[in-house]
Amino acid sequence: MEHWSNAIDDRFYLVTNAEGAHNFKVVTASAADPDMPSWTDVVPHRPHVRIERVAAFAEHLVMSERADGGQRLRVRRLLDGVEHTIDQPEEAASVWLGPNAEFDTTTIRYGFSSLVTPTTDYD
Repeated sequence: MEHWSNAIDDRFYLVTNAEGAHNFKVVTASAADPDMPSWTDVVPHRPHVRIERVAAFAEHLVMSERADGGQRLRVRRLLDGVEHTIDQPEEAASVWLGPNAEFDTTTIRYGFSSLVTPTTDYD
């Protein structure tokens, strides 16, 4: 669960397997009424993509996912829902969200490692 807030909105982003979302989906809930009936799907369940974690930033969501036998980070712009994955130097590798304490930023920190690349932090 990630808390997201600005001057006019206060909400949570949740990763949930409710309603048959076996590989999880991302929903948003008002901080004033976070109960399940008020949830709105942001990233729907996808049978071949498992969502592991979400990080909320002022203008973006970053999702840690497993798909096509690998791990990836997907960035979704909140304004219009446009998405892209962060390119990695190798396909067979591990990638994970790092510590990201700054909410109002366009830079994320994440970790990467593979059989030939030692653990490396990227911004």
